[in-house]
Amino acid sequence: MALTLGTNAYITVAAANSYFLDNLSYTQWNPIDSTIKSRGIITAATQISALLNDDNKLPMLAANIDPVIAQANAELALAFILKPSLVTAANTGSNVKKVSATSGTDVEFFRADKGQRFPANVMNLLNTSGLLDGAGSAKFAGVEAYGLSPPTNVFNPDTFGKPKGFA
Repeated sequence: MALTLGTNAYITVAAANSYFLDNLSYTQWNPIDSTIKSRGIITAATQISALLNDDNKLPMLAANIDPVIAQANAELALAFILKPSLVTAANTGSNVKKVSATSGTDVEFFRADKGQRFPANVMNLLNTSGLLDGAGSAKFAGVEAYGLSPPTNVFNPDTFGKPKGFA
């Protein structure tokens, strides 16, 4: 499948090349074959589109693509190309922990995974710009109780209208 801006990608190979020109990752991106870059961009765009709010999902008009999404598309494409296992990984964390005792005994065990679905630089771009949909979003912060008048923020007990005391 050919890369088509707005249909299956948020950035073209040429635009990604320009983006990485002034980026520390240039030495990693530049030698990659254009066909591989294109595949990485398409794969990353598909994954990003699944996370975004409806206004920014693919397909969309190329003129309406947010530059932050294009940047995230390029960064995630590079991450996928350099570490293909990220495409199917549940998160970027590791669940193996190793502890060494002074006696020379090593113990390995599993622990809860830590990490996000994608590399931190990509998630930071998408999250801080308010482009994510759902619980990963910066817009989703706190719990609100509806059906009350006015809506009540659960993390601010003063909005429940309880008396402050008799003092």
